[in-house]
Amino acid sequence: MNYTSVTSPVWNNQEHTAITCMVVFTELGSTPVSFTADQNATYDYEAQIFNDCAAGVYGPVAPYVPLVPTAGQNKTEAESRLAATDWVNEPDVYDPASNPHLTNRSDFITYRSIVRQIAVYPVAGDLNWPTEPTAIWAN
Repeated sequence: MNYTSVTSPVWNNQEHTAITCMVVFTELGSTPVSFTADQNATYDYEAQIFNDCAAGVYGPVAPYVPLVPTAGQNKTEAESRLAATDWVNEPDVYDPASNPHLTNRSDFITYRSIVRQIAVYPVAGDLNWPTEPTAIWAN
């Protein structure tokens, strides 16, 4: 691929192994497209764009800014965490007459209650997710 201009380079990750920028590729017309160049590039043009951006040829590379999860993404994560622990609600799992049986079900109930609040009332942002309890089994 041939390109005529590169603008707006931004580090794509915290490790600084990829840069996203706007590139006008000759084969695609005159409209800039978003392009991510990786330091372990497969193609020569990608390696050239990455190296030139990293060297400041197209101006300073803007710092990496992590994406903030949306409320919808946090809801999806909460639903996934709930699904992963649904098994604790099976009667034979926590019934002392069953061998083995879960002895710390209350820890899971507390955990699931906190996660359920996020699923029902999701908010955007980085959340301090509770740690899933480790199952303790008894015979």
